[in-house]
Amino acid sequence: MNKAGERLEYFIRHKGYKLNEFAEIHGINYHTLIPVTSGTRSLGMKLVMSVTTAYPELNANWLLHGRGVMEINNEAATGLDDFSLQLAKHLKKDEATRNAVLKYLSED
Repeated sequence: MNKAGERLEYFIRHKGYKLNEFAEIHGINYHTLIPVTSGTRSLGMKLVMSVTTAYPELNANWLLHGRGVMEINNEAATGLDDFSLQLAKHLKKDEATRNAVLKYLSED
């Protein structure tokens, strides 16, 4: 895998998604994703940030340059264990989700 787009496609498939599923789940235009994975368009920083935010275990250095391992340890990368990382993801989603999670956590 010489190109970042190829590595992105490999990661997507490694996570068990088809390209169209991944695009839909993450709000990425499928017709923007295809040229990136085929190598006819470069991997933009907006897409890199979107994917690495959604998947903090994805090593951005591997994605962009092919250096290092594809996935890194969440706790080492973020200082958060898996539970805390999942909780943080839910708190970031939207205000309704955040309020529901906070309400649940504050109940006795």
